[in-house]
Amino acid sequence: MANQVIHMAAEALQPQPPIDFIVDKVFTRGSLSLIVGAGGDGKTYTMMYTGVQVAQGKPCFGTRPTKQGPVLFVDEESGLSRFNVRLGNIMRGAGADDSLPFFYTSLSLFDFRKKSALNDLKQIITNNGITFCVIDALVDVTPGADENLSKDMAPVLQGLRSICESTRCAIVVIHHMGKNNTYRGSTALRGAVDLMLYVTKKGNRITLSSEKSRDSEPFEFTLEAHFSSDTFDLTETGAAAKTQADD
Repeated sequence: MANQVIHMAAEALQPQPPIDFIVDKVFTRGSLSLIVGAGGDGKTYTMMYTGVQVAQGKPCFGTRPTKQGPVLFVDEESGLSRFNVRLGNIMRGAGADDSLPFFYTSLSLFDFRKKSALNDLKQIITNNGITFCVIDALVDVTPGADENLSKDMAPVLQGLRSICESTRCAIVVIHHMGKNNTYRGSTALRGAVDLMLYVTKKGNRITLSSEKSRDSEPFEFTLEAHFSSDTFDLTETGAAAKTQADD
């Protein structure tokens, strides 16, 4: 029972701290999120942009305030050259300079089925005071795992959640769409996360829709992607309230 702490009911009646949002009404401190979309639907660009805005403490997705803090991006898909080009474009579009506290790894071959890799991630987060971490993508950091089997996926998700709890870092994992326009893999994925977001793209418009949201009301909003030869930016074009409650 070394890791178990027993609490009493009286604790729940004490004044509780307010929900601590990293991005207002979207991402919270100490949360585990999954962002799901098809290939080419803008998942990576959207989360890189979010990280740059958080690192600056500037509004994100239109006018949503952010809480400034160091950011970590674990890139296991783009590769360093492509990632650097994208990040540079986003930074220029956001007016960020080279002092930006945005840290990243690229193709480091993390395998989060192993405790040693989870410990390495936790150490990076702790050493650099990371408050917002993006992992791109789930399939790349679980090599050899069967996404459809809870026994393969649950330990990885539990390990990441433990890091969220102990460091108070918000971790967002990018994941790919499966059949029938839903996430790929085990139902353990939805059960383990605090927030599940779907991303769809039509032309330059990217829509984010919450499939599950524990810390805020369900939401949906659309962003316009602005590309130029050396800059990238996202602006909100519209929002629609979702009425279905989530547990």
